[in-house]
Amino acid sequence: MAGGFVWFALIKARSQGECFMEIISRIMPPNYEIIDTGDWHIGPLTSNIDGIKKMIKYVKNHKNVFVVLKGDLIDALSAEDKRYKHCTMDTKFLTVQAQYRYVQDLISEIRERVLFVQLGNHELVHLNDFDYAKEWSENLDIPYGGYSAKFIHLDRDGVPRFKQFYCHGSGSVNSSVESDIKRKAAIEDGIRKKLTKTLHSDVIYMSMAHLHKLVAIAPTIANELHLIDDGKKTKARYQTFEDQSAEYIPPNARWYGCSGSFLNTNAPGGVYMIPYAEVAMYGPLEHGYLKVIIKNDRMVDLQRIVL
Repeated sequence: MAGGFVWFALIKARSQGECFMEIISRIMPPNYEIIDTGDWHIGPLTSNIDGIKKMIKYVKNHKNVFVVLKGDLIDALSAEDKRYKHCTMDTKFLTVQAQYRYVQDLISEIRERVLFVQLGNHELVHLNDFDYAKEWSENLDIPYGGYSAKFIHLDRDGVPRFKQFYCHGSGSVNSSVESDIKRKAAIEDGIRKKLTKTLHSDVIYMSMAHLHKLVAIAPTIANELHLIDDGKKTKARYQTFEDQSAEYIPPNARWYGCSGSFLNTNAPGGVYMIPYAEVAMYGPLEHGYLKVIIKNDRMVDLQRIVL
């Protein structure tokens, strides 16, 4: 009987246009940082474990630093996957279970600072048998973030002050334009379009992983000059947006991010290793993460941290 009631409630909610995803809220200090990270890809020898440990050390050594884990923390490729190359694997991580346990040990060092942990497409392949993010969540007592989630910052009185959208993401964003400036602009525009098409309209920050690109995009609204009048004269004013708790935040008033990677695309010479990224002719990547800055219960900055 109870199960039928839940099922009926679910159908009713869907008929009213509600969507279902993970929504995580937490009372936060007025001033803190969020380390926005994903795509560790523990497993191959090309994973930058030293860089991951450096990031974790930063979290442990600084007060009021929190973490969002956006999936692909393990490589999780099976031997049947065309991207799998046995010669690229660290012998400590030949099984997916070994990768999973190692990541759990890493997360356990900072578990009280982890806002939530998500699945990436690499973990998602195994979802019918094992939800790695759910296991990390339950074993370490940290929130589960699914594949996409909203994070709601509550002030000390429990009042929502802003919302952020995090997802692992999908697809690709590239540009073949020769100009460095135009190529950078095209990639930033592609990331913004991917995130805004999710139609989450009440968030001040939208972030994805998956692309292995480390990109921070600031709001552009403050740079836009508009004409207004006082009933007598026309005046030029820069547009601003102050209400980060609004139900609709204009796309140009938001920050956007892509949280980078800790996976090398090329192997060092003389080690008889051929990673799939090298075969696919991927270029070199910056390793690192994004740092979200909150001051006085407001998001005020987004920084790229290159390791």
